[in-house]
Amino acid sequence: SLASMASIENGVLNAGPFTARIPLMVFGLKYELTLQNTRIRASLQEDGGMAGGLLGGSVSIQELYAIGETAARDDASVLPAIEAVVNGAGDMAPDEMGQCQGISAALVFSAVSAFYFSEEP
Repeated sequence: SLASMASIENGVLNAGPFTARIPLMVFGLKYELTLQNTRIRASLQEDGGMAGGLLGGSVSIQELYAIGETAARDDASVLPAIEAVVNGAGDMAPDEMGQCQGISAALVFSAVSAFYFSEEP
């Protein structure tokens, strides 16, 4: 469980590694991108809420191409653009031949506290 991979020290949450699914919009279409070996570091507020932080991991090059191929059905320029960015950028997840099959990715985020109230007893 994620709880077993997490710690809080001096108001900073550190967790991982775990697999995360990140929603992604490409030309108005929603996709989900899998982030492998994900780690998160976030600052916590006094009330326990998260203030913001950094999320990082590895994205499969094959998955990026699959998203590009799907998006290219509506706009043919998407796949060449992804290929131009991804080509030679692999720096994670080497295969048996030493060729990297993933690209490192990091996201900086901010957060606000939210509360859910239920009327059920």
